[in-house]
Amino acid sequence: LTTTAATVFNGGFASNAASTISTADNAAQLTLISTDADANLGPVLDLYRNSASPADADSTGRINFQGENSAGETITYSQIFSSILDVTDGTEDGRYKIGTMLAGSFDSRMDMTNAETVFNDDSKDIDFRVESDGNANMLFVDGGANKVGIGVTPETVLSVKGGGSNGFTSGTVPPGITLFGQDADGYGTALTFKPNEGGQGIAAIGSFRSSTYHTDLRFYTNNVASGNAFSEKMSLSGSGA
Repeated sequence: LTTTAATVFNGGFASNAASTISTADNAAQLTLISTDADANLGPVLDLYRNSASPADADSTGRINFQGENSAGETITYSQIFSSILDVTDGTEDGRYKIGTMLAGSFDSRMDMTNAETVFNDDSKDIDFRVESDGNANMLFVDGGANKVGIGVTPETVLSVKGGGSNGFTSGTVPPGITLFGQDADGYGTALTFKPNEGGQGIAAIGSFRSSTYHTDLRFYTNNVASGNAFSEKMSLSGSGA
């Protein structure tokens, strides 16, 4: 089918071959319009992989955003990709992935699977940043330095900056990190220090609730060769004793 002007298909049409829509201006090459007045979905665009033998890892669609580089080569600068992880009836799983061109190579920026959502899965020097209403670095992952900041650009493996006034004042919660434990007598929460991931704890600072509004701050060390056998070294009660 070749036309030299806009064509209206009152009954719709189907094509069984690749098609190209080309214009010499910046007008939209394809517009989907729904004039339905109800609240249901519309317009709808379906990308349908109609396979006679669907299998795990089958692609279900890809959208390429392309342009030329300085050498006149066609480059995919960004891409949206979808695939099937599990075709089993009743336990179907899908994958959604976004990638971009970075320094001449194509890399994953976000990958959503049935088990996890991963940002920067190709381990590039890319920062991850979340802004709040008043802080540009409410959450900041420094991809090159392998550091995380909360409320601040990180200087150590974990840097946290609290808001509000400086210091402690009676009747207020000080800025910084808050650890929550179970709200019941006999329970508490602790900050544990370990030499490596999965290793035994070597020291801890804990808060223990002995009764309502009566909490102790306790300091522990571990002096055994293996396992976690903390012993209390110092304690500050709610009364200061």
